[in-house]
Amino acid sequence: MALCTKAYPVELMQRWTSGDLPEQFIADLAAHGYVLTDAKQAKVLVSGMLVAKTDETDIGLIDAIFTEPNYTGTGLGFQMMMHLEALAKGLGIKRLQLDATLNAAGFYRRCGFKGEQQSIYHSPRGFDLACIPMHKQLSD
Repeated sequence: MALCTKAYPVELMQRWTSGDLPEQFIADLAAHGYVLTDAKQAKVLVSGMLVAKTDETDIGLIDAIFTEPNYTGTGLGFQMMMHLEALAKGLGIKRLQLDATLNAAGFYRRCGFKGEQQSIYHSPRGFDLACIPMHKQLSD
């Protein structure tokens, strides 16, 4: 949360991170997600999710990218993104899309994603969050 407060008000981050995760998100992460853990500390170090859009089979959605704050800048997030990209290519996905939080847009640009225009993410928890829709072309 500390890294996000450079881009968002503390109160908004508290609303975003408080409470239990929605059941649908947990189900989606279980079905489409990947995690790297530190078994000794029983801690998730990085997570990520790839979902093929059901209405357009050549587009994949990246979601739930999270790096444990103490591991930011270690390359684990980049490794997760490369893993998800390789999976997408293996599935025949030609284009990846994601909604970047304002603090993470630079990371996604370093991973090859493009996008500048801000949009609004409407959370099921009842708040709005500025984001940047981004995309990456994998093949023609």
